[in-house]
Amino acid sequence: MVAQTLRKDGMIVCEPSYYTDHECKIIKQIKKALFGCTWFCIHNSSFYKIKKIVNNNGYNGLECFTQIVNVIKKISVYNNEKDCDIIIWDQGLIQAAISLSIKGKISASENYRILLSHVHNSATIFPILINIDERIALKRMSMRQSNDSRIEKLSTQKLKDEMLLSFQTSINSVKSAMPNGIVIDGKNDIEFITDNVYRTIVNVLKYNKSW
Repeated sequence: MVAQTLRKDGMIVCEPSYYTDHECKIIKQIKKALFGCTWFCIHNSSFYKIKKIVNNNGYNGLECFTQIVNVIKKISVYNNEKDCDIIIWDQGLIQAAISLSIKGKISASENYRILLSHVHNSATIFPILINIDERIALKRMSMRQSNDSRIEKLSTQKLKDEMLLSFQTSINSVKSAMPNGIVIDGKNDIEFITDNVYRTIVNVLKYNKSW
């Protein structure tokens, strides 16, 4: 909804996570595997730099490859989408940083800082966090058609609460490491949240001349 409004303003907007989330799960997995293998062949040195970051977080084998693809996919879009005015990543590098930190080897904030250093300086990243109560988050998850998230795969409410608390700690960690960014109240209806996100982006575009 935010992207559609920005396009009406004449902006060229890319939404990589939106299109990926609406693909068939099997096709999505095949595309990820092909993307990772292609990147390994074409950008070998970059692949191994990201692999080192992933290894340092305690990942090996198939888990390592999955994390590498997760990170590279996000960084590559920032570095290669030259024809876009705005790239909207749902979670983006924040998700990658938190996912890497789950094994507890490196904090989410440090991972976020490291990943940002691999993004070309021609791209300005501006995080927008939407603050929402855990119960509302779980309720919205239950209304989705998919159940792919780590939380949805857990069997008991206690385990879900523990996972949410762990994620919240990681998000707070990343938040403290952000050089910019804003937090928006997510308890209101979707139209109100959309308008707030849209106005935030417009203000960033207006005052940040590097965009």
